[in-house]
Amino acid sequence: MDEPYYLYALTWADVPPQPPQAGVDPRFPVEIWPAGRVAGIVSRVGLDQFRIDKLQADTTDVAWLGEVAMRHNGIVAALARRGTVLPLKLGTLFQSRSSLADKLAKCEAEVAAFLRRLADRQEWAVKVYFDDTRAEEVLVPDDSSDRDLLKNHRGMATSAGAGAQYLAARQRQTARRRNVQVAVKQELLALDQRLQPLVDDWRALPVLPGTLTGRREKMVWNGAFLVAGGGQSLFHAACDDLRHHLGGKGLLLEVTGPWPLYHFCPMLD
Repeated sequence: MDEPYYLYALTWADVPPQPPQAGVDPRFPVEIWPAGRVAGIVSRVGLDQFRIDKLQADTTDVAWLGEVAMRHNGIVAALARRGTVLPLKLGTLFQSRSSLADKLAKCEAEVAAFLRRLADRQEWAVKVYFDDTRAEEVLVPDDSSDRDLLKNHRGMATSAGAGAQYLAARQRQTARRRNVQVAVKQELLALDQRLQPLVDDWRALPVLPGTLTGRREKMVWNGAFLVAGGGQSLFHAACDDLRHHLGGKGLLLEVTGPWPLYHFCPMLD
C-alpha cells in the first residue's frame, strides 16, 4: 500500500542534523531525504487527516488548517536557521515514496541553482500601519472651527446660514481626507525609493485586514525584501530612519524576520 508523504522544503543534502521533530501529522517524524546534491524535508501523513479538500483555502475546518500551517512554518523556520532553504507551499503532498523520490530527482539541478544563488540572502518583511487620528493631525492639519461645527451639529440646521456653514465644513473635511490619502501615498512612495536600491529583490504583498493583524491601526503597505548578507546593516539602518520619520507622520513601520525565502522561490510544478 502506498504511503502519502508531505514535503516541507528543499535544502542541501549535507544540512546539519536536527533533534527528532514531529511532522504536520504528529504521529510521524520529520525526515531528510537526500537526492544527489539536495534533499527534501519530508514526513509521512495519514489520509484519514490529510485529504486535498481539507488543505484547500475554503476548508470548513479552519482550526485544523491553522494548526497544520503553524507546524509547517515551524519546521521550515527551524531548517532555515541551519542553512539555505527553498520552502514549499502549505499542503504539498505526494501519493507515495516513489513519486516523491522521482520529483526530487527531476528538480535537483533547479533547486541546487536556487540554493547557490541565495546562499547568503535573507527575507525581511516590512509593514506600514496608518494611525488615522495621528496621521490626519500631522499630514493635513485640521481647522478647529470646522471640527467644532461638525461635532456640535445636531439634526437640521436652524437657519439657512448655519446649514450652509455646515455643508461647507463637510466639504472641507472630505477634501482634507483626500489630501491625507495623497500624503500617505507620497510617504509610501518615498519608502519604496529608499529601500529598493539596498536590496536584491522585493515583492509587494497584499495588505492585510485588522482581523488578521490584530491591530487597531490600518495596514497600508506590506512588502517582502530579499537582502544580501553584506547589505544587512544598510537595510536595517534605512528602516530605522524610516521608522523615525514615518512615526512623526502618524505612520508606524514594522520590520520582522529573517524569514525563510517564501516569496523568492522558483515555482516547482
